[in-house]
Amino acid sequence: MPMTIIFWGHGDWRAGDGKTFVPPGCRLYLFQRHKEAIDTQRMDRIKHRVIRSKELGENDWVASPYFSDDLRTNGDLRRIKTGLEQVHNYRLYPPSDGVYWPDPVPPEIAATCRVVTTDKAEGETLRDLFLANAAGPAHFLWIPCRAVRDATDNLIDGGNYHRPAQGYFRP
Repeated sequence: MPMTIIFWGHGDWRAGDGKTFVPPGCRLYLFQRHKEAIDTQRMDRIKHRVIRSKELGENDWVASPYFSDDLRTNGDLRRIKTGLEQVHNYRLYPPSDGVYWPDPVPPEIAATCRVVTTDKAEGETLRDLFLANAAGPAHFLWIPCRAVRDATDNLIDGGNYHRPAQGYFRP
């Protein structure tokens, strides 16, 4: 069973950070569009639903009725990237200003799920986070913002976002 790793804190992308690749055998779940900020309440709801699905014994939290019904209803999951697919090399920053430091996951699921954040003011790139946390098959969840640094056209959290019915997700 793949490890579930939830990235938590603030996030953005800088053109100088370029792109990186999802590690082989892994998936990256993105919960907002590129150039989109995310509401802290939605971040918290997603994290809670993943952790609760794990507590209920759901090995595949994406397929869990507890989680997937919410995904389909609210359109929370924006994109899934699979191993060796290219992705923007987003940067994770420490929690602050309404994004709280997360509690540790319950001990009964700690072997299969963890929340990863950083205390580095300059942040950590997705590439570095992959290197530090990909010791085998993993499901990485990028819950922080995907805003673009210094852009004037970043999107506000689209809680009412509707993705295309066909061709958006790949297996």
